[in-house]
Amino acid sequence: FFPQLSQDFSTVDLFFNLLSLPNLKVLSLVSLGLGGELPSTIGNLSSLEIVNISSNYFEGSIPTEIFKLKNLQSLVMDHNKFTGQVPDCLGRLPLLAVLSLKNNSLSGSVPTSVSSLETLRTLVLSTNMLSGEVPSLQNLANLQVLDLEGNKLGPHFPRLPTKLVSLVLRKNNFIYA
Repeated sequence: FFPQLSQDFSTVDLFFNLLSLPNLKVLSLVSLGLGGELPSTIGNLSSLEIVNISSNYFEGSIPTEIFKLKNLQSLVMDHNKFTGQVPDCLGRLPLLAVLSLKNNSLSGSVPTSVSSLETLRTLVLSTNMLSGEVPSLQNLANLQVLDLEGNKLGPHFPRLPTKLVSLVLRKNNFIYA
């Protein structure tokens, strides 16, 4: 039984109510007009395998508690207003296959912990304000899609794995020599 939410519920209320669903595996809250900071209680939904909260108005930093979700396979947070850095604790998600954070306002560099995501197939960080060098990705044997378009990354071209099928690097500061 899922409790009824009042018409003026907050995102915090929503996530508090989700805690009553301990077996929840898929959380899709796409285009619902949700806003504010993403509640850290998301890290208590330990059964989650897929999270898609795209096309909302979430803002502030990505809560590091989300990286407690050891079963997480897909994390899609596109088209929000997240700021701050891509958390370096990404490496704590051993099953992550899809990471998409496009069209936010994330800054800083691509964390080196991305290099340890052995199951990663899709990495999309386009249209943010990321800068600096991209860590070597050549050990990500399963990586097929890499989209870093529209940042300030570079100047050196990252080392890439051999299974890539889609590579988008335009609108960055890479030097092609």
